[in-house]
Amino acid sequence: MALGTNGDVPGALLADRRANGSAKHVGNGTIAQRTLAREVEAAGIGLHCGREVRLTLRPAAPNTGIVFRRTDLGPRCLVKACAANVVATEFATTLGDG
Repeated sequence: MALGTNGDVPGALLADRRANGSAKHVGNGTIAQRTLAREVEAAGIGLHCGREVRLTLRPAAPNTGIVFRRTDLGPRCLVKACAANVVATEFATTLGDG
């Protein structure tokens, strides 16, 4: 599921996040932003492609949101995780450059 960048989380997800305590609410319906303390890397075999894959998560500046950078498609292939960039939802949520 794609999440927006300014607390515009779908209602069901928002309710779930409130129940498990993973979101901090700062008032008037907004959710406090969070980022990573440091870079994290993981590697393994891709579920659908069966090839070796590598993932790096990096801290972001405030109001950046979630942005994926596809290094296999060119030097600056960036795809923001937002509802406008959802291109398919069969079996999984697929994001594209919407």
